[in-house]
Amino acid sequence: MERLPLVIQPCPKAAELETGVDTILEMLRLAPAVQVVLLQGGDAHRSWRRVLRRTPNIARDRDLTVIPTYHPGLQALCHKDLTERSRRVNDQADAYQQLAAVLA
Repeated sequence: MERLPLVIQPCPKAAELETGVDTILEMLRLAPAVQVVLLQGGDAHRSWRRVLRRTPNIARDRDLTVIPTYHPGLQALCHKDLTERSRRVNDQADAYQQLAAVLA
């Protein structure tokens, strides 16, 4: 079996995250029925914090449920401590259950 190389993209720079805020806000403006924001991974969390700096009440004003969790890639679940690894997997499962409940 052939092994595929693991490709790791560089983290977005601050300016790129800031540009992303404009895109996120525009998408939310164009999609007023959005009910939930699923933040998967550290970059998503950092981007959302930037959104909140610019529009601190957006979740409350739009009645958005914001659900943070780990990145869906396997690398985010890797940890030498099996208890921590299990906690991360459970965190993801809980986030997906919350998402399903909001959308039900």
